Amino acid sequence: LGSERLRRLVEDFILLVELQTGEAQQTYELRRARLEDLALLVSLSLERLRARAEARHVSLVEDLAAPLPVILADREYLLDALCRLVDNAIKFSAKTGGPVVVRARPGGRGLLLEVIDQGIGIAAGELDKVFDVFYQIDRAKMEQQGSGSGLAIARGIVRLHGGELTCTSEVNQGSTFTMDLPPAPG
Repeated sequence: LGSERLRRLVEDFILLVELQTGEAQQTYELRRARLEDLALLVSLSLERLRARAEARHVSLVEDLAAPLPVILADREYLLDALCRLVDNAIKFSAKTGGPVVVRARPGGRGLLLEVIDQGIGIAAGELDKVFDVFYQIDRAKMEQQGSGSGLAIARGIVRLHGGELTCTSEVNQGSTFTMDLPPAPG
């Protein structure tokens, strides 16, 4: 367990450095392609996290509009960002569990991809800090012991795609993290 956690920390730090140095931008430009099957990507992210969700009594729900705009994406990076958001939603769901919904619909710049939980929520004064590297909400109270880099990495990945990652939240009501992604050109 300790070695797995250490491996993940090292991989996260490498990805953070790649995002900050522009190396991830080069990778994105090499690997990006038209993503016409977003539903498959969403299913894959939920499948990867199903066991973790079940252990916390969290149900994973897909809510995908049809048709969805085609986007230009690096599948691996976008899957990574989505998994980080879903994992976060699972971690911060209420102790009794509840649903985590991944919703995709046209809107914003082109495609809105949202991860919605009914968890502990984030105080208004903390919202602007959640995307900072190493920032963790209520670390003393929460048993979550990650590096605090997951949301910073997710935002960096979304920005590689020409999009923006935002959060709305209410304490004890839950949070919604929204990826606003542009459509693929013509």
